Amino acid sequence: MNRVICLLILIGSFNLSSCSLLNPKRSSYFKIGKNDINFSQIFIKFDTIYFPAGTYYINQLIIPDNKTVITDGFNTIFKSSATNPNTPAILINGSNVKLGKLSVVGNINNASGEWNHAVAVITNSKDIKNVEILGIRAKDIRGDGLYIGSSIKGGIPSAIVASDIEVDNCYRNGVSIVSGYNIKIRNVKVENAGLFGFDIECNPGSLPLKDIQLNNYIGGPIGIIGDDILVSNVKMNSICVDGNKKGSNPSYPIKTMDGLTFRQCSKIKIDSLSIMNFERWGINSICEKGEILINEVYLSQVQIQNVATKNNDYNSYINLMGFKKLQILGLKASIPSNRSLFLGNDNPQENSQVVKLINADVDGGYLARYCQLEGDNLRLKNMHYVSQKLHPGSFIKNSKITCENVDSGSKSLRIVNSKIDYKNSFCPDCDKRSLKSNQIKQVK
Repeated sequence: MNRVICLLILIGSFNLSSCSLLNPKRSSYFKIGKNDINFSQIFIKFDTIYFPAGTYYINQLIIPDNKTVITDGFNTIFKSSATNPNTPAILINGSNVKLGKLSVVGNINNASGEWNHAVAVITNSKDIKNVEILGIRAKDIRGDGLYIGSSIKGGIPSAIVASDIEVDNCYRNGVSIVSGYNIKIRNVKVENAGLFGFDIECNPGSLPLKDIQLNNYIGGPIGIIGDDILVSNVKMNSICVDGNKKGSNPSYPIKTMDGLTFRQCSKIKIDSLSIMNFERWGINSICEKGEILINEVYLSQVQIQNVATKNNDYNSYINLMGFKKLQILGLKASIPSNRSLFLGNDNPQENSQVVKLINADVDGGYLARYCQLEGDNLRLKNMHYVSQKLHPGSFIKNSKITCENVDSGSKSLRIVNSKIDYKNSFCPDCDKRSLKSNQIKQVK
């Protein structure tokens, strides 16, 4: 039978009948009993605290420096009654903390704001480091499932490790990292997040946000968004971004329509990436006036399907307008005839909107429009157009292409050592010198 233990806000005396605080043989360890209600005093006096399986009704549990919290896994459940904003259920504000697996049930319908996170690691005027979180199962959270960042009083979090995170119905983000470095997150599953499933976003913009790893993620949109300081050195592996997993109840006021959003960031590497079911971009890049073009983004083993599902001004899978250069090694995509895989614009900054694409299988639609394409070992079939108005310096080599039309309006596009079967028009403005090495055939 589960214990039901209530946390009351107590002022004054402290009395624990189930275990003496003065027992010298157990001075560093305390097992929570059914009559223990003043958790703050327990965390002052003991270094290791054990919460057995059961449901613990809390307003907030604060974990300071040098504490180990032992649980019975996800059977240890904390249920938040907090209605005021800025009240994370579990708040870690100290270094050298180890938190066992636990479940958190939030108060999404009755709380206000968007900051009542399930578990939060937040500095309080001093740096926080060496925090390990073994598992979070969060449901109905009026904020984020896991939040890592800094308070207005200062301090930077670092050396944070969290794993086995499951979030269902969070008002804002499944996981938020807003400041810090040397942060490793693995095994994340997010259902029904109001904004992002996983958000790396500077707040405040003057603090570092770098050296972040994410391994094994399934969930809604991902944001990598810097500010005055760029987000940098982010590595992700085994990432599935699914638009069907976004949207909270109650809903968040801002809607995300894109799979991945990049802004003010550099040195990003994502291996094994799947993107599906988004209304607009599969990958969106943003660079407003005065911002820095996104650079050194490397993607590998990418699959994109069922994005750009709603007609808009762009009708494209990947927005290159904010990139200096995007590099993709290994890609599979099926494109409707009125959509393109890559899109830039006709007024780029110098040496920008470049996509280097190696080893790709693309079926249908347009491959690239209004950008600089560097294509190698491409297998393109059933294309309506391969390209349109590509920027100078574009080339395709070592490729096999079947299409209705090869190109429209690109100046000096070079096609080298490729096999091309086309139906209607070829490439009137291609670099004619480059065509000699190709096998070109017009078919019915």
